[in-house]
Amino acid sequence: MLVDPSLAVGERGAPSADAVVVSHAHEDHLVAIDQLPAPVHVHEADVAAVRSFEVLLAGSGLPEEAAREFGRSLASDFHVRSRPDALAVADGHRFELGGRTATVVHLPGHTAEHCSLLVEPDGFFYVADIDLSSLGPFHGDVGSSLADFERSLEGCGAVEARWYGTFHHKGVIDGRGSSVAG
Repeated sequence: MLVDPSLAVGERGAPSADAVVVSHAHEDHLVAIDQLPAPVHVHEADVAAVRSFEVLLAGSGLPEEAAREFGRSLASDFHVRSRPDALAVADGHRFELGGRTATVVHLPGHTAEHCSLLVEPDGFFYVADIDLSSLGPFHGDVGSSLADFERSLEGCGAVEARWYGTFHHKGVIDGRGSSVAG
């Protein structure tokens, strides 16, 4: 399973994976998804934006000319394209990984559809962009909600995990004593 293809993945080429999971439809999580042969899974609230580049742009909330410019940047800098065959998953969806499971945990706020994955029995909780780094603690877009983000932080605190992994600056954090807030 490949989670949140990044620029590094885009530069190296399509890795071998049976499935791709996208935590939310921001360009840095969608790099070159059209080049990945595996099925792409994304939360049901965001699947339309992954299936259609035009829907992704419309969701930016930018005026028409700025949206066109942003679209050019998405295509050239991040290699984002439509993935019309993307599959919708709901909160609680479980991916079976041969002795492990990865369960989708919906953590809205950063975006309405932002999700994480809890990998068991290892106790690894990938919280994606809930990393409370210098980018935040709260950053988002036109569909973001501070109230939802605060509820998602509470939800993260309720998950017992051995490790917490973030997409951006924090990386992997060992144990609850370190906390996602670091």
